[in-house]
Parts: sequence; C-alpha cells; structure tokens
Amino acid sequence: MDKSIFIILLYFILQVNTIAQNIPLSITLNQKADIRYSKAKKIEVHEHAYFGGSKPVPVTEYIQFLNKNNLVISEESLEKTKFFYNHKYTIDSLTGLKLFHASERWDPFLGHNLSLYVYHYDQHGFYIGVTHYSPDTLGRKISKTILKVNERGHPIDLAFFDSKDSLSKGPNSARYLYNQNQYILTHLSVDGKKVEKDTLVLNPLEDYKFKNPNKKFNQQGDLLWESISRNSYKLYEYKYDQQNNWLEKKEYIVTIDKNGKKKKKSERLYTRKIEYWDE
Repeated sequence: MDKSIFIILLYFILQVNTIAQNIPLSITLNQKADIRYSKAKKIEVHEHAYFGGSKPVPVTEYIQFLNKNNLVISEESLEKTKFFYNHKYTIDSLTGLKLFHASERWDPFLGHNLSLYVYHYDQHGFYIGVTHYSPDTLGRKISKTILKVNERGHPIDLAFFDSKDSLSKGPNSARYLYNQNQYILTHLSVDGKKVEKDTLVLNPLEDYKFKNPNKKFNQQGDLLWESISRNSYKLYEYKYDQQNNWLEKKEYIVTIDKNGKKKKKSERLYTRKIEYWDE
C-alpha cells in the first residue's frame, strides 16, 4: 500500500475512534496522561512509522495542555495545512471529572466541523454516557451513548444510539480481571450475531505493578518487552529527561527463526517535548 494512502486511512481511523464512544475510550476518559513523575504543563508528541523502510515517516503530531493533576484540558494537531483538529475539555474543579468536550476539525475531504460532547455521571460520580451535539446546527443531537457500570464504576455494557434514538452500532460489553489489570472486551454486531473479543490493559500506568510472564518493565515502570507469539515479541527502548519521563520511545518487533536467530525490525518511533509546571 502507498504510504500516503496509508497515512490518510490511518487519519480517518483515528478521527472516527476519537468521535465514536466505546468502552476503551470510556475507561480512559478521566485517566491521567502518561506522565509518571512531576506535573506536566504541555506535551508535544510526534509519532513516526517505518512501513518496512529504514527511515521513519511522520504519522501523527499533536500537542496537549494539562492541568496540575496531569489531566488533558486541550489537545490540537500540529499539522495545519491538510488536517487539523482541536479538542478542549471543561473539567469540574472539585471532582476532576470531564464535563464537556468541544471539538473542531478540518480536512480537505469532510471540510470544517464543530461538535460538542456532554458527559453524564451518576450520583457516585461514575461515567454513564455522553450526548454528541452539533453546535453549527442549533444544537441538534447527533448521537448518544449509554453505559451500564459495575460497583467500581467501570463500564460493563455500552450501547450507541443515533439522533433518532435507534441503536446504530453493535453494543460493547466488558468483563474485568482486576488481579491482572485487564479486561475482556466483546463487540457485537447490531443483530447480535457477529462477535469479536479483545483482551486489553485496564490502566497502563499501573501495569508494572502486576505480575505477567509475558511482559517486563524497567525501573521507571515503562514496558520493555511484550510477548506476541511463541516466536516473536515487542521490544522498547527509551530516553528520559531529568524527571524520569520518557522523551523518546522506540518500538521494535523481534522474530526468532527455527535456528534461534533473532531479527529486529523497527516499527514505531515516538518523541516528546515536555514542559512542567513550576513547583
């Protein structure tokens, strides 16, 4: 596949995933940014992919602004000519929960788009749904997501409805393995016939605390390697700043042939610039 076509397709996937509500996004909605030490004020992120070549190709570039609790309050793309997005969040000063999300997007295919997301919580402060409005059409409701949560506030069932309150996407459900920091996500088609399952990490920042023979972490709590199959694994290399937060992360795929010889292939390169709040 041509690299430029792949990047365009990846862009659309990322944009749809950002808009669409699902259980993984619901779990991470109010989680802190990937900052383990100190308090970050601004994070600039550059992601590159190798696509089988020796030189990394830019995939995504964005900047995040955070409050003193390491919660993202706004995010925008650094690409200003072809694709652009800007997300701004309103956070409750007492609870630290996100209340509103104003989104602006522009691209040469879909044009300019404004959206407003209103997040809903129950009496315990558990996230139970979101309503998506279009501010540029007099507040017309576009979609609504409703969640059922367990006693810990984690979503166990999710349903996505269109502007006419009709189920428009297959529901999600989740079963939690708290002693492993994992959950099993089940996707159903609208007719309930097609089923897909994934096992995902519940809280990546806490994953190093759980014993897992298929993973190894460094002293900073970042993932060093992760088993993919019997003959392959992912390998990570890091460079850190003085606060022990990573500034560069390299991702490799290592395969082992029948003679035990290893082949290391570059997959992803992430770089960050971090500005901290004054203590």
